[in-house]
Amino acid sequence: MTGRTRGRPPAGQSRDTRERILTATRELLADNGFDRTTVRAVAGRAGVDPALVHHYFGPKKNLVAEALRPPVDLSVVFVDMPTDERAGPEFVRRAIRAWETPELQSHIPGVLRLIASTNHAAGPAQDVPGAIVEVALGGAVRADRRERRLALIASQMFGLLMMRFVIQQPEIVAADRDQLVAQVGPVITHYLTGDLT
Repeated sequence: MTGRTRGRPPAGQSRDTRERILTATRELLADNGFDRTTVRAVAGRAGVDPALVHHYFGPKKNLVAEALRPPVDLSVVFVDMPTDERAGPEFVRRAIRAWETPELQSHIPGVLRLIASTNHAAGPAQDVPGAIVEVALGGAVRADRRERRLALIASQMFGLLMMRFVIQQPEIVAADRDQLVAQVGPVITHYLTGDLT
């Protein structure tokens, strides 16, 4: 006996089983990255049969995409964002505040390590930064060079989050939220509306 649940669980257990699988996926992504996280390893960590992982999520790419989905509704986090020069600082303020919540604290390491992976096969992780920026700032970004602007904002913000929450660089960790808003916010505003030539 392996202690592993074989086949499909009763309906009442489905939600708990899905959450165990997603938690196991996040933990393994944080520890091992995309390439070394297998469906079999996820199933073992979650205590379920690999076929059940496929049943709920399909291929590995879909499983990882679901595991990387933020556990908070970003449209709520970034509701009523300003679209003028206040947009950059307000984005930084709300992003840091959201990332300091317990829900995202447990979610951040796996996501950011996966995003930082040098292997381009990291798949769904590469879509996460741009999607978050689009939700938050899509209405404030200037039309010319839109994709470049969104990519620059994502690189700036996820670099800051990586340094603060994963690498824990002392200067970035020691800075309070208002300092980071004042120092990084204007850079985001420039990427939103400034001249990129």
